[in-house]
Amino acid sequence: MVAMKIPTSHFHSLPLLLATVAIPFLLPALSPAQTAARPSVAAARADKVVNTQPVKARVWYVPADAPDPATAKRKFWDATLIGRTTRQIAFAPDPNNKSLPARMDCETIVGVDFEIKYERFEVVRAMAKNDWATAIRILSAAHAPFYPYLDLPENNAADGVMELGTTMMKFAKRTLRNAKDDEARAAAARQFEAAYKVFQQCAKARWSSIGMLASLKGCHCLVAMGPENVKDAARRVEKMEEPMPGDDTFGHYWLLRAEIAQIQGDVTNAMDAAVKSLAFENKDVETFPDALLISADCYEKLGEPFRARDVYFEVAKLFPRTDWGDDALSRLETLMASGKTRKKETTTTESSFFGLEEDMNKLADDLIQERKSAKPVFYGDDEQESEVVDRSAAKSDD
Repeated sequence: MVAMKIPTSHFHSLPLLLATVAIPFLLPALSPAQTAARPSVAAARADKVVNTQPVKARVWYVPADAPDPATAKRKFWDATLIGRTTRQIAFAPDPNNKSLPARMDCETIVGVDFEIKYERFEVVRAMAKNDWATAIRILSAAHAPFYPYLDLPENNAADGVMELGTTMMKFAKRTLRNAKDDEARAAAARQFEAAYKVFQQCAKARWSSIGMLASLKGCHCLVAMGPENVKDAARRVEKMEEPMPGDDTFGHYWLLRAEIAQIQGDVTNAMDAAVKSLAFENKDVETFPDALLISADCYEKLGEPFRARDVYFEVAKLFPRTDWGDDALSRLETLMASGKTRKKETTTTESSFFGLEEDMNKLADDLIQERKSAKPVFYGDDEQESEVVDRSAAKSDD
């Protein structure tokens, strides 16, 4: 055996070293049973009930002892939810129902019908008057109490929370559009942040496409909050599973990728993503016009002014008296004033074959003049959106 030599300078630390080595051996050993009986800190936290605002609901469940949960008959409790852990929900005691359990395992729940009370007419009326603050206040008061339970399957509150977040996002877009100074733009950023937080809550609904849609809209809010958030949003989108054509999230997914690529100056990928969003078969009014505008912007940057002109014209024609139509008309007017489309366009095989020899410059000029001389018509946002849906559907049928 080779003797270990310890430098004299280290002798003063030797007692501490020996004590440190000896401590584990001096502690009393725990038996396997004692070790198993001692709950971990994480488990203790998971079992701790976090109290919430009481909400009434009918909770549908499959008995835990059912031989085949897939075919078992569903049962329900009419109860008041007062809190939850990560794995259970807690019920308030019901003097009229002594059999009601204090807690229920979330994994046995198959549906929840919350008692949602608010005046829908008041929201519609506020939106018709462009009174965004009132509409948001009503929707928030009605749906915020359900945030802690949105992960429960097939609950009826997720759609309402999605509506709340979407309304807040629209309000933020309108604020940003009308912003004239840094203070107004900062106010819009705060509104986008508030909408983002609502979408974060809604993203818990992973039991349906609502969860992913909320995540996508949340990323859109991140992008709108400022350029410093674009990379974060891009990373989140990269981690998402690409939706299939026909999925409710397909148009939103590719629109978001187009927006991010556009901001990053990646025109080719922005165009590619915008075209994929446009291929969304349902022509979702929340994505279709924005994807068209991005594609037109990409055409301009790719040196295709004629194609950009045609797309701006179609958006302005399809969606009058909307923010999309106004933006398209403004960009169309700027493009026409630049003179880039005044030279004769090369005739394509398709236009010759189908007889599509219209003078698009004249049509664009006429539309600009028509809109300038038209009397303003004021629409509430619900009326605007209904008209956009009708026009988009008619265009698809054509």
